[in-house]
Amino acid sequence: MENMIPRELKPLKQWVLWQREGERKTPKNWSTGGNAGIQWPNTWGTYKQIVTAYRLHPMNYSGIGLVLTQNDPYVCIDLDDCFQYNRLTAFAKEVVDRLQGYTEFSPSGKGLHIWIKAEYKENHKRANIEIYSKDRWLTMTGKGYEDLDLAQIPERTEELLVLLEALKLDEKPEPKKARKAPRFDLRGLDGDTSYIEDKNIWERLFRAKNGNVYEALYNGDISVCYNDHSRAVLFLANQLAVMTNFDANRIKHLLYQTRMANEKWDRKTGNQTWLDGRIQDAIAYMAKRE
Repeated sequence: MENMIPRELKPLKQWVLWQREGERKTPKNWSTGGNAGIQWPNTWGTYKQIVTAYRLHPMNYSGIGLVLTQNDPYVCIDLDDCFQYNRLTAFAKEVVDRLQGYTEFSPSGKGLHIWIKAEYKENHKRANIEIYSKDRWLTMTGKGYEDLDLAQIPERTEELLVLLEALKLDEKPEPKKARKAPRFDLRGLDGDTSYIEDKNIWERLFRAKNGNVYEALYNGDISVCYNDHSRAVLFLANQLAVMTNFDANRIKHLLYQTRMANEKWDRKTGNQTWLDGRIQDAIAYMAKRE
């Protein structure tokens, strides 16, 4: 499993186990067997701890993975469905040849992960290629695409930037003129009235602890909640409940501004919608903690 993994990565205390749950890959805590998460460093372990746990309980786990953080120099390029007739597609071959990094097969055997070092801290996702450098965990198989035994991950900042430019992945769209957000009456427990714009609430949330998680959910990326849509909605609703003084209508208004919204939210369950039920769950849960 791990024979080809570059030795440079092994001292990092950023390793997790993972388990396949249906179509999802869920990161696991090596010491408890519970879920791990990119926002919880205490659920990560050393390479030795992870591999030992995997070998002791091979039926419980599907493999091992590595968490990318803001503080490490690593970037992983994830190529999906990049083989045709057992040969690399032209697109995948060009990416592999450009970067010349540590390249290994994905767990399915149908994709490749290319690991490099680069002075770059952005994530990108589009069809057939994803680029991750922070706030993400990725599987590690040790099944090298080429017969390499790397002690060091190569530095490829220049090559990565050229690739990004060629793919137009690093272009920032022209900002749209912001529409002034409506003001809402937020009544505190003491009866005082304050007025806070939507934008201010989101900015406060993004600056808070785990702000990167809230911002990812706002943008529709539920991978930070193990790709569990219900969990993601409830997690964000919990925080909005506190920030809106448990105003259900206000929470609903804010949630509909996110990219998580889908048709399930309006589905009737009894005398309320699915989303109304999650909001009431969040209010009840957070009110007990106040």
